[in-house]
Amino acid sequence: MWANGQEVLLVPKTLNLLVFLTKHPNLLFSREELVEALWRGVYVDDHALSVQIVELRRFLGDNPKAPRYIETRARLGYRFLLQLAPPALIPVVLPAVPIRSGDALYTKRAVKHRLSSNRLRTGRLGVRDGMGLS
Repeated sequence: MWANGQEVLLVPKTLNLLVFLTKHPNLLFSREELVEALWRGVYVDDHALSVQIVELRRFLGDNPKAPRYIETRARLGYRFLLQLAPPALIPVVLPAVPIRSGDALYTKRAVKHRLSSNRLRTGRLGVRDGMGLS
């Protein structure tokens, strides 16, 4: 992982904790639930989770007294405060290279558009014979 332009290595359990918490933002998890999610059926003492929380806070630059990311709820557990936005969709632009189909001249973009609109209209994976493609 990278932070402030520098590569930062996280031990696997700390990375697993980060992934788990970011998949469930704003949900409160007890210590027992987090231990079970990270160590699944393996006995670890209470200190093991505390070490991972401290390491994750250090990585995120989070302060437990004024948390921005990981909130500690006394006797209840922890929750990840930040709602992550889904990754932006990156549009794919096809080059306008002509494709000859029968007597008609189509660009790849036009063929792709027709393919997807035919799939939407007909519910089929194929295209109509009128385009000369199959």
